Amino acid sequence: MGLWYVCVAFDPDTVARYRVTSAAPAAFNKVLGVAKALKESGLDVTIVSLSMARTLSGKVVVPHTRKYNSVEIKYCFAINRRIVKNIVASFTFLFCVIKNRKQFSSVIFYNHRPEYLFGMILCRLLGKKVIFDLEDGINKEDSRYHVILGKLLIKTYLYLAQYRLLTVSKKLAKETDHKLGVVCYGAVSKFADSARRFGDLKTTILFGGALYRDTGVPMFLQFIDYIARIDEIDQHLHIYVTGFGPFSLEIERKVANLEFVSFLGNITNEEYLEVLAKCQVAFVLKEPRSTIGQTTFPSKIVELSAQGLLIVTTPVSDIPELFSEEEVFIVETSVELEQTVLRIMSNREEAERMAMHSLAKARKLFGSRAVGDNIRKVFGL
Repeated sequence: MGLWYVCVAFDPDTVARYRVTSAAPAAFNKVLGVAKALKESGLDVTIVSLSMARTLSGKVVVPHTRKYNSVEIKYCFAINRRIVKNIVASFTFLFCVIKNRKQFSSVIFYNHRPEYLFGMILCRLLGKKVIFDLEDGINKEDSRYHVILGKLLIKTYLYLAQYRLLTVSKKLAKETDHKLGVVCYGAVSKFADSARRFGDLKTTILFGGALYRDTGVPMFLQFIDYIARIDEIDQHLHIYVTGFGPFSLEIERKVANLEFVSFLGNITNEEYLEVLAKCQVAFVLKEPRSTIGQTTFPSKIVELSAQGLLIVTTPVSDIPELFSEEEVFIVETSVELEQTVLRIMSNREEAERMAMHSLAKARKLFGSRAVGDNIRKVFGL
């Protein structure tokens, strides 16, 4: 029998149409990457998708099965209506488990969604091996109700999983009771053939994703102020900004008259890949002391290091433990960010060497087969 990987709103069609810099692809890529890693390691894996998020296509999803990137996806019946969708998802998942109970022996539940509760209990009663994949910690800035609910769900799901924990950072693992644990930052099946070349061309930088205070926009804007003062900077540097969020308009206005910055906003997947191909360096500037900085791991690190870009990041989550100073640049202020960019521009051999080392480390940390084998070994799958 195989393994089920249960999640919410796994919709390849919508992700393909939707903006790549939205929040949806991060969870989508994590689930798909780990599922493919387990499949490559020899498991028969099926992704099971529950209720659909309001941004996704269709008001009603009928039960059906399809394949995407060689992984089977099973969809439970879902109604995309705000009030009833979670209730409907809870009971349709129960029915799905009962109907297909002979098809799987193990099940991973992605994150602490309330829709899982009854189905997880039933899986335990049926003798299935349950694993809890905790992707996000508790957001202390949420309402008191959501904080209490989140804590209760995490404790309950850990108990039902017999304290088998798959999590996204060592910090989150340390804060969570578990007996068997695996830290999984993500899994990549296809890496760049080589690190980015710098040569004598302009230094090109990507700053993209959700454009919020906690993702480093204030630091980035201060950096722009500093770097714009340098004479003829547009001859040596170009920065591409992609993404969405409350700071989009402010960034667009700020860089409107700067020739060395292109604000592209919320672009499609194909457009994003074209921009990515042009860039040598990537900024990942999550605020370490913010809620998201303390409760999760920046998925952009997985994606961008695997593509061979040189990473300039903050000391967020497990980054300082995972990457050495020979592999990534770690900065804490906008002044340090400016100094780092000037260093990259003036020492291209060092930049190219660091990008090469970062890609090698990414292969070691995020390689699909190694990730799958490790999860199987620890949990006895």
